[in-house]
Amino acid sequence: MILRRLVLPALITALAGGLAACVSGQESPAPVMPPLAQTTDVNGDAATGSGACGLQVARLRRILAQDREMGHINESVYRRMAPGVEQAAAKCRAGDQNGALAILANLKRKNGYY
Repeated sequence: MILRRLVLPALITALAGGLAACVSGQESPAPVMPPLAQTTDVNGDAATGSGACGLQVARLRRILAQDREMGHINESVYRRMAPGVEQAAAKCRAGDQNGALAILANLKRKNGYY
């Protein structure tokens, strides 16, 4: 009972103060996004293709290389996935972003990369 009389008013005061700070009328500045760094693949080359597909190809290459180095996937899985990544890279270079992204999505789904 004593605890309820002491803690409850303090809790209400703290919550009211927090809400007052949220609606004080001051708008916080919009967050500034840092510029995107150039993404590179495992070989150090520029991202394959342009746009979203080029970044996704480079990202999957980097992830596969790291997983292979750390022993998370074995060599046979890497060799099975590498041709699919290269096929997506070729589609991306040809300007078929949707085709490249579809290949990558299918490849990730089949091999447990979400």
